[in-house]
Amino acid sequence: MIKAVTLDLWNTIFVEKSFSKDRSVTVQRHLEDHGISREIDDIQAGFHYAKNLFEKDWIENYIQMPLSTRIKHILDSLNTSLPQESIDQIISEFYQVFLEYPPEFKEGVIETIEALKPEYKLGIISDTGISHGSVIREYLDSVGILEHFTSTIFSDEIGYSKPHRIPFQKALKELDVKPHEVVHVGDLLRTDVTGAKNIGMKAVWIKTGNKTPENVEPDYTITAMPELLDYLNKQNHSGSIV
Repeated sequence: MIKAVTLDLWNTIFVEKSFSKDRSVTVQRHLEDHGISREIDDIQAGFHYAKNLFEKDWIENYIQMPLSTRIKHILDSLNTSLPQESIDQIISEFYQVFLEYPPEFKEGVIETIEALKPEYKLGIISDTGISHGSVIREYLDSVGILEHFTSTIFSDEIGYSKPHRIPFQKALKELDVKPHEVVHVGDLLRTDVTGAKNIGMKAVWIKTGNKTPENVEPDYTITAMPELLDYLNKQNHSGSIV
């Protein structure tokens, strides 16, 4: 019997969106405030450099690089530095960009969440990059979605990324359910499907592109969120195992 559903965020709830151009302008402005001139293309290259370092930790060690460290990597790539108070201000402005120009919800997501809520406990298990969990919660609350979720787990807050066991274990504890009572839905086989299945949860893969080779198979595959309702109905009401 499925009692809870946990959802990934990017490419599952939200459409993937890049804020790097606006954030590069923010860094450029703070550099200019300190008499440092850098071309926007060089700053964007710095973002790419820092992202590669971030993803190395994410992929190899399942840990979350602090945003302040990521910004310092950007500055290192530009052979410069800024005082900590400027870095703190940049972080605040990075967050504000997300709130001012938020990503769109994927088609059918809000309707699916509203359909799930009466029957299932709901959670979010999401890796975060520059847009941290507190900012995402603030936005979800502003559009009336946050109240549907009993648990919201973000990697920047717990220090570990999927497929590490800790994000999934924390969600199970907050939802007060056993692993076999939960379906996790996400777009990445390496993180979402592997992490969920390793802990004993069912895993639904929302396919957003070509399947990449992985040593894991989802329990079910969908291409749009509303298809999840049919799968759950079969699990709970027909007795069949997919």
